[in-house]
Amino acid sequence: MGVCAKVFKKGEVAWRCEDCELDPTCIMCQSCYEKSDHTGHRVWLKTNVSGCCDCGDPDGYKEEGFCSDHKGFAASSETMIASLPPYLKESSPRAFSALMNVLKGVLLKSSDPKTKEKTDTIIGQIYTFIE
Repeated sequence: MGVCAKVFKKGEVAWRCEDCELDPTCIMCQSCYEKSDHTGHRVWLKTNVSGCCDCGDPDGYKEEGFCSDHKGFAASSETMIASLPPYLKESSPRAFSALMNVLKGVLLKSSDPKTKEKTDTIIGQIYTFIE
């Protein structure tokens, strides 16, 4: 699985690692924290948290901060593609290409320059992966 995204319930704790985070609002659940290596890092235990675990999200954490279960979107995509039946693997590049063109068209209508930049990056990575 690429990203944890465990939703925090009332009373649960989360962890923040200042050395691995790319966004100070990102947090990690107890399970992911225990399965990752933050030895010598500046970590904080947070209480009364809300939201979800950001482990595996490359916008939230550096890859070296990911736990052993969550290796990011690319790992999740590779696993998903590898598990497809052969007939789907053969037709997948054409189908994904068509889908990405539609998705790109929708996302590029955004007026936010960061959204446009991220869209181009993600679409480029997907095209590289499926070709």
